[in-house]
Formats: sequence, C-alpha cells, structure tokens
Amino acid sequence: MNVAARAAPPPKPPARVGRVAAVLAASVALHFWVLDRARSELDFELPAPSATVQAELFRLPAPIAVGRPPAATAPPRRAPRAITPPPVAAEPAPAAAPAPIVVDEQPAPAAEPTTDLPMADDALLPSTTANALSLDPPPPTPIEAVMVSFPKVGRFVSDATYVKGMLRVFGTATVEWKIGADAYEATSVTTDDSGRVLLSLTSSGAVRPDMGVAPVRYTEQRLTRPPVAVNFQWDARKVTFSASSSEFPLNDGVQDQLSFIAQLALLAQAFPDRFQPGAPVALEVAGTRNLRIYDFRVVGWEAIRTGVGVIDVLKLDRVIAPGTRDSRIEVWLAPSLRWLAARMRVTNPNEEVIETVLREVQFE
Repeated sequence: MNVAARAAPPPKPPARVGRVAAVLAASVALHFWVLDRARSELDFELPAPSATVQAELFRLPAPIAVGRPPAATAPPRRAPRAITPPPVAAEPAPAAAPAPIVVDEQPAPAAEPTTDLPMADDALLPSTTANALSLDPPPPTPIEAVMVSFPKVGRFVSDATYVKGMLRVFGTATVEWKIGADAYEATSVTTDDSGRVLLSLTSSGAVRPDMGVAPVRYTEQRLTRPPVAVNFQWDARKVTFSASSSEFPLNDGVQDQLSFIAQLALLAQAFPDRFQPGAPVALEVAGTRNLRIYDFRVVGWEAIRTGVGVIDVLKLDRVIAPGTRDSRIEVWLAPSLRWLAARMRVTNPNEEVIETVLREVQFE
C-alpha cells in the first residue's frame, strides 16, 4: 500500500528564542515611549502665580567687587577706617582754648604742636569746634566694596535625573561661564542619556558693584520648541519677553533662571551673616513670561556625596505660598566651590522632580 508523502512542516523556533525577541521588542517600544513621555512632561511652563509671596528682597548693604580668591578661608569683612591717634604732647593744651585745625596745604609753624594732628572724620570733631570753624561738612566716605571670589572661567558637569511617577530619565547637565572685565556669559545644557538636548539656557550681562549679577538677556529652549528670550532693559527700567507682550518694572537685583545661582554665590561670600540657618534670602527672578519671587530660607549645613567627593554644603529651600501653583527649589551651596551649587532639586506642581548632583568641576 502506497502512502502519499507529506511535506514536513518547518521546524518551530525554540520557545526561549521567541520570548527573547518579544522582550527585546517590548524593551525598544518602552524606550521610545519613555523618551516620548519625557519630551511631553519636560515641555512644562508655569502660569502666572495665583498668589503673591510677601518677602523682603535682598538689598546689598555694600558694593561687591569680584577679584582673586582671598588668602583667608573666610570671606573678608569690611572694617572701619583706621584713625591714627594724635601724638602725646609733653604739656597738654588747656581744654578751654582748643587750637584751630589748618585745612589748607600750607605747612603750619613748628611752634604749634597741634598742627601735626591728622585730619579726623567729622563724627569725631566736637560740635562746638565745627561751629566755631564754620566749615561745611565734607561728603560722607563711601562704603568700601566687599571683595568676593568668582572663577573667571568655569565648567560644572552634573548627573541629572528626571522623575515623575514610574517614569525616570537620566542625563547630564553642563553649566559653563566666562566673566570678563565688564561682562559675563553663561550657558546650561541638559541632555538625556542618548545625548538628545532636553533644555538649553543662556544668560549674559554684567557684574555690577551696586547689585551683583545684572543680566541683560536670557534665552531658554525646551526640546524642539523655538527658543524664547527675556530682555532686561536697564536704560528703560523694564523687563520684556519674546513669548509675551507683558512688561514688568526692572528693579535692582533682578535675576534670570540661570543667573540667580551665581548671585546666591556672590551674596553668600560677601554677606555670610545673612546666610545663617533660618534666615530669609529673597530674590526677584524673571521667567519666560513674568517675574516671580524666589523666597529662600536657609535650612542648615549638610554633607553630601558628589562626583568630586563628600563636601559640606549649606542648603536653601524656596518657600511656596499656600495656594500658589509654583515650583519648589532646593539649592545646596558649597563653600569649597566658591559657594556655587553642588546640588539642585526642582519639584514642579505637576509632581515632576528634576535633580542635578555635581560630577566634575573645572575652574580657571
């Protein structure tokens, strides 16, 4: 009996190979889904604040001068001008007849022992003597500038993490700056682990002794959206925006969302008494459409682990008014790094968290 031959079916792939292929396909799909979610979530912009934060803005009590690092560990403090004491005369003059003070450039007779006295401040002169001389008081002595140290060229590279719920994206944030004689330029670029640029910021302006960092232009680009700009028009005393027709008054000390970190570093060096635990430090900061108050409170000292080792830092935490849809900002300032931020964490109202921790640093 002849039996018709049947074609043998093709061999089935092992079940394990099929499972591996399915896992790889799912992993690729999940990766693209995570990137797409990250792009949409990072494309976040805060509306105008719904409540007003009552805070006293930081006003400079003395001018700031940026120079070389001080020799001492602690920042230099202003000291009153030294007054040389008068020489002790062999026989003191009678108190009832004070000798006149010569104010011209002619040398006084040698017989007058009191003419060798140095000129003193008006505050040290008796009022009766000033009235008798009928002299107009000289202009007040200007307050001496407080010297601070800031790297002329620098680069901070930090590990960046974006978290929202189960979504977690890792990347790198690189901040670079350059300060010249009368101007500065700074950039910040955040990329994901594939090298895709997620956020790019630029800030340029000047460092002025009367207000510290004084930005002139700030730009911001998120993902593939067109960049937006903020212009600080100091002559016209107004802040304008490319993404909005709004205008705001331009006050001394206002910052942008990149320059405020450098301003905190300068202030902490120059006026350490204002950076004690519990103290408020409020700055006015321009966003892409409006101005906001960054009302920080000094939390205290901590030790954190970074890519450059364990370092001591001073933590500042932004206070958010109840009912305000705004971002909480935590900053860890490192005295060993000229008081620049070694760590930052931003928590947005949509529950997304963006954190950076310093990995490497370069100063010139």
